[in-house]
Amino acid sequence: MAIELALLELHYPGRAPTLAGFFLHDGERLEWRLLEDWSFIDDPVDQTVLADTKSCLESLAAEYGATRSLEMLEDQLSNILRLSTRVQLEPLAAMPLAELADRLAQLLLGLTK
Repeated sequence: MAIELALLELHYPGRAPTLAGFFLHDGERLEWRLLEDWSFIDDPVDQTVLADTKSCLESLAAEYGATRSLEMLEDQLSNILRLSTRVQLEPLAAMPLAELADRLAQLLLGLTK
């Protein structure tokens, strides 16, 4: 089964676009990883709002499921947080989606578990 990847970019005023996270979708499940440290944003209110993105995504996925949640994000995100077009990844030797997400988080976002 193919896996789709969508990058989440932060387009914050006065800053170059920054990779803020990504989504992996395999047709049934949705995994995402986001930056955890938003201290590079000067405004403390904006830091708090961005840090709360994770809980908003968790609520959205719990209510609407994987596929519909990703579709809603693609339709609704457009200002400071923007989603890239989905790209298809070839499956990696039956690697669980969560493990693939963790590895990509290390490579793309510098996150460790």
